[in-house]
Amino acid sequence: MSKKNGMVGIPESVLHWCRVLESDQYKVKKIAGGVNNEVYRCTSSTGMWVIKRYPPTAKGRKSRMEAEVQFLKYCALVADGMTPRLIQTDYERQCIIMENVEGTGFTRGRSPKSSEIQEAVRLMMHLNRDHATAKAYIEMDAAEGFLRLVSHLDAVRERFESLSSEGLDEEKKAIAKDLISVIDERLKRVEDRTLLCIARGVTRDAIRLEEKCVSPGDFGFHNAIRTKTGTRFIDFEFAGWDDPSKACIDFTLQPKIPVNAGNFPLLEAWDSEQKEEIRGRSEYLAPILKLKWICIILSVLNNERMAEMETVLTGNELETLVDERMMTARRYMQAWELY
Repeated sequence: MSKKNGMVGIPESVLHWCRVLESDQYKVKKIAGGVNNEVYRCTSSTGMWVIKRYPPTAKGRKSRMEAEVQFLKYCALVADGMTPRLIQTDYERQCIIMENVEGTGFTRGRSPKSSEIQEAVRLMMHLNRDHATAKAYIEMDAAEGFLRLVSHLDAVRERFESLSSEGLDEEKKAIAKDLISVIDERLKRVEDRTLLCIARGVTRDAIRLEEKCVSPGDFGFHNAIRTKTGTRFIDFEFAGWDDPSKACIDFTLQPKIPVNAGNFPLLEAWDSEQKEEIRGRSEYLAPILKLKWICIILSVLNNERMAEMETVLTGNELETLVDERMMTARRYMQAWELY
């Protein structure tokens, strides 16, 4: 970290790019980030830029930086103006420089307009119009972009088994134990149903490679900006090739900015035959992914994740986050029927 001229906490990699962009280092502002990445806005006499800095890629993990770079380059070709423009990539310093998108974020808990949802549908259509071109740009699979239902079940089971009430005070521990017990019961029920339907041939376990789609990954209006010219989508660390049913379901299930879940609006990005295939698979994948999202919300009960959060949050902030997440998980479980 740099301490020059009182700029404590601004990484040297970010200050390096401020100098390259001829920005006064006092005009650097952290605008987002935490455990996964850090995002800064820097201003100079000639413009304004966004610098996104990534942590080192853990052994055996896919590079989030590379996933975002591949996706932004592809979008510049097929969906220009719908995502930020990538200006520079710095692998040595693990950061990218993007254009600054002027606008406002979407209000948490409030559904976007139907016209804005249609913009998300259009982006999905642009991404999947020509798979030959997509393959030339997108090499990585999306995060948890599994082909098999049983792989999704295994991933949820792994997330669930990482949850623990240890280390909480007695009041919080009781709430956490209750939540974990409910999830356990529901997960067993979903596992039994899914495996039975696969065994009986009611549904396919796996999709074919050629059925995969390009997905922005963590797609939703929590990663979008309202601008004068329309919606701009951001944050593609988890982008790549994915099961289209997962892409459609996750778009509606992400809890921050709700989207009308009954219709799976992203289905409109596919033709009629593909739409029916995706809708049929979604009947079996949706209950699994609903449990995945509950486990994601409750990641504060994962001791390893908590240790990461402790490096960026104070004690009071962490306590508040745990309370908020457990309350959100309870509401989420009440709001979503599994099937």
